[in-house]
Amino acid sequence: MSHSIKRSTLKVGLGSALAFLLASPILAFTLTDEAGKQVKQIQPSQYFAPATQFGTNKIETDPAKLAAVARETLSFIRRHRDDRAVQAGLFADFKVSLADVERTLDKIVKTVDEDTKAKRPQRILNSAFLEKEFRLLSWKADSAGAQQHKVKLQDNKRLRITKYLVYEAKGHNNQTADACCALYALPPDEANLSPEQAEAKKAELVRYRYNKQQIVAGALKDKGVKPLVWLTRQGLEDALLQGSILVTMPDGRKRMFNVHRNNGIAYDRTIKEPRLQRRYWYFKEVAGILGYGQDDKIIVQPGVTFAGDVFNLGLGKLIAIKYNLQGKPMMRLGVLADTGGAFVPNLYQLDYLAGVYPDRASFNKAVAVLPEFAETFVLIAK
Repeated sequence: MSHSIKRSTLKVGLGSALAFLLASPILAFTLTDEAGKQVKQIQPSQYFAPATQFGTNKIETDPAKLAAVARETLSFIRRHRDDRAVQAGLFADFKVSLADVERTLDKIVKTVDEDTKAKRPQRILNSAFLEKEFRLLSWKADSAGAQQHKVKLQDNKRLRITKYLVYEAKGHNNQTADACCALYALPPDEANLSPEQAEAKKAELVRYRYNKQQIVAGALKDKGVKPLVWLTRQGLEDALLQGSILVTMPDGRKRMFNVHRNNGIAYDRTIKEPRLQRRYWYFKEVAGILGYGQDDKIIVQPGVTFAGDVFNLGLGKLIAIKYNLQGKPMMRLGVLADTGGAFVPNLYQLDYLAGVYPDRASFNKAVAVLPEFAETFVLIAK
């Protein structure tokens, strides 16, 4: 676990102390970065507090997709007990265990399956059902963390909700004047190595030798590394930024690619121009949109998936965001099943998987009805 415990010293009477212990979390939590390095210690009660109601009845969510992501995430958790993200995270402070997270995901799946089989209204879309069957924790944004990274918040009552997507692009089997950049497969010198084994041998491996600019300039051409597909430079940047890309080949065939392992260079938040980032990802061809994981990843779905700080929040949290749409309160549900370099640590932002789009214009049009900031809740099955 990545948290440490500090007991508060209370100069109060026994009765007051007992009331405090029953009402308030007293465990500190140490936030870590992507590499597992300790960053700072926080009190989770600064950002999370018990709630009883959402304040809206309108829920816009696809139950089947939500259940699919919940099922996938639960399966991943059970396969990867030793993964850093498979933990209760800072919610241990609220007596939330990993078993509670698993039970929550299982409850989503069973509820949707039962209602679908019985051909009755989906209870997962009923706010009264959610308030009765789940514990609600309201989430206040870490305004200090946002300010540190020069991110402007509306207020600390609402999280920043960014949106990510999978781009569509045209691809080629061979390099052309336009399709000048390859998505490369993992170099053959680590094809049979686990991520842990590769990390231990990083000084010897091709993957760690080059940054993105060197690879774009052709550093891998004579290194026996397989180009999976050739894209335009913008197509490459879209794939690296979003982590996935849906490619249409000249014969009309559709192929999905997802990030596999990176070159060991961290994402640099101070660099605003994506082409200047030095991190490069090697890719693999996959059967769907993939979320969190290393070689083995969670298959995610648009509209019901959030990316966030899984190393501190813990993978698999059921999340609700509440916002106004045309003056009326609206809510969406999703599972924390993905992450990214900008989220470690990050307690002021979530990234919503919006869908698959051919270009930025169609993406912007589709997400125009989605909020930039939203009241946010974490739900734990009772």
